[in-house]
Amino acid sequence: MCLIFYIVWKYIYTIIYKEEKYMPYLRTWMLTPTEILLRDVHISQAICPNKQGEWGVLPEHFPIIIDLDTGLFRMQLENSNKWIPFLIIGEGVAEMRRINKLVVLAPDIREITSADFVLLDKATKDLKEAIGKLEENPLNLEARYKMRYSRAIVRGLSLIS
Repeated sequence: MCLIFYIVWKYIYTIIYKEEKYMPYLRTWMLTPTEILLRDVHISQAICPNKQGEWGVLPEHFPIIIDLDTGLFRMQLENSNKWIPFLIIGEGVAEMRRINKLVVLAPDIREITSADFVLLDKATKDLKEAIGKLEENPLNLEARYKMRYSRAIVRGLSLIS
């Protein structure tokens, strides 16, 4: 009797919460206020930028909400060694759910698609300029933001090339 109750309860629980069997991948959604960039893309891991550094997320990770900051969001496609870089602009949130679902919300997200040397040259100049301003005044918030933005572009382009 107890076994039958458990089987029925587990079946209802699975229907209500749409719990799936073990998945060796993360189902990833990436959203901005104006568009959906990724919908249910299967990846094997993700690295999210935040104010304290970077967070790595793997399948079966415990549920967590990560505060994102301007920087490079990287994800590795399932069954591949290829990393796809995205530039997160502004502060956002990444939520890891219990059923291997990663949802990324940010004001602006751009995919870094090709090795653009003009963009790389501009980013390195901006980075040097921001470092110079920070040496003069370490509390310059605009220079800190520009430094994080430029550093993310340089790192993203280095992943592609």
